Amino acid sequence: MFRLHHGFVSIFCMILAMSFLPVSAQGGPPFPDLGELDGLQAAVNRSASLDFLAFEMEPASSPEGNEPAYRDVFNLTGFVFEFDTSDNAATGYVAFLDNGVEPLVTMLGLENPVLTEGEISELGDQAYAYSIFNETASTEGCFRYVAVQQDTYLFLAIIITETEETSLDADALLAAFAEESGEGHSGLGEHNSEGGSTGGLWAFFPDTDDPLYAGLVPDGDEVLYPALQ
Repeated sequence: MFRLHHGFVSIFCMILAMSFLPVSAQGGPPFPDLGELDGLQAAVNRSASLDFLAFEMEPASSPEGNEPAYRDVFNLTGFVFEFDTSDNAATGYVAFLDNGVEPLVTMLGLENPVLTEGEISELGDQAYAYSIFNETASTEGCFRYVAVQQDTYLFLAIIITETEETSLDADALLAAFAEESGEGHSGLGEHNSEGGSTGGLWAFFPDTDDPLYAGLVPDGDEVLYPALQ
């Protein structure tokens, strides 16, 4: 069933956590240095992954009806960046696209990636997506990386799935973000590193019982900018 294993997804999550460190700290990160983005006010991300342990611990003799529900989404991570003006948000959007997806592909160690990319119509003020299908002897899966600029916000989503169809959940997450952009969510709110942060930019994220998070468990919430003391 799993062509992408638990260890790979764990490595992916660690890469995301490291991706916003200054270049001097890691050399060639897949995302821009946040300290160089003009007008950036705050940035957060929330990640959720498939509960692999629910499957690994399920006894082989369990009745079929007791098997845990499975959906072929391994990880869904959303990012919200708040800027002081829509112009600076648009500039930040361009900075992420200029950085491209190749550094992320390199850091993930994908051996046989097939990349498609293009603009997405009717999503935010402007939107762009990279879709990567990777198949080797040990791994097979889809990666989708989507960027959306709406008003004074920049939204990103990265998803790992088995199929192209479910990879579009990344677009659905950012569509939900874009719908909330007129509500004036701002700042860091109440941060809980284990997940469940509230207020501020965390208000963009759907509730944990939303269908987009079906079969997933929280990896945690992270404040990306400004750095917490």
